[in-house]
Amino acid sequence: MVKNHHLAQAISDSAWSSFVTKLEYKAQWFGKTVLRIGQFEPSSKLCSVCGYHNKELQLKDRE
Repeated sequence: MVKNHHLAQAISDSAWSSFVTKLEYKAQWFGKTVLRIGQFEPSSKLCSVCGYHNKELQLKDRE
C-alpha cells in the first residue's frame, strides 16, 4: 500500500481505533457492553459454559 511501513502501520492503527470508538458509541447508544480483551488472550481455548481452559487444544482440533 505504502512504501513507508511505519506510515502504513500508523494508518492501520488509526482506522482500527476509529472503528473501536464508533463501536463503543453504538453499543452505549443501544445499552450494550463492549468487552476488550488482549490480543494474545486464549479465548478460543476457554469453555463458554464453565470457563475451563483447555491448554492442549490445537488449531487443527478446533471446529
